[in-house]
Amino acid sequence: MITYLGTKSVGQCMPSALIAQGQAVASLEGEVANLQSTIESLLSAQANMTLNPPSLASSLASVQQMLAALTSAIALGLPALSATPLVLLAAQIGDLGLQLGALNLKLAAVRGLGATLGTAGVSAYAFQGTIGNMGGELSSELISGTPGGQATDAAGGVVFVATTPVARAALGIALGIEL
Repeated sequence: MITYLGTKSVGQCMPSALIAQGQAVASLEGEVANLQSTIESLLSAQANMTLNPPSLASSLASVQQMLAALTSAIALGLPALSATPLVLLAAQIGDLGLQLGALNLKLAAVRGLGATLGTAGVSAYAFQGTIGNMGGELSSELISGTPGGQATDAAGGVVFVATTPVARAALGIALGIEL
């Protein structure tokens, strides 16, 4: 039996994809916000270091950090490099800026997928019965066109056929319908 499910968006036809897209956007937005916050904190620290001469305590902390970095470099057999805390901070900010740019590109791509999933105009049908009856029932259902359309309208579509109980259940879950 063919059942008309209504006109839906692409995402409504694939609710699992719509949910995954929404979760990916939320996750990436969280990562972008955290990275922006970190960059802002580092920029503030950089401004304070530039405008206010470091105190003895902060100078000692910087020396300890540089000593730890140099000790690690020597242990790895790398040549010792000297850099001021401001240079190290600027390098870190630059690296985080590159990471932020990459995250924003991913976010734009995932949002683009959301636009695709939001495209409306898909007539959805479900079929339950024997394979031998599927073609005839589908033909009878569409002989006059889709609701709001005509039989002469150009169309494109995909038919998924699942013949085992496990495959029918999985397809039904993926498409958000009962098969």
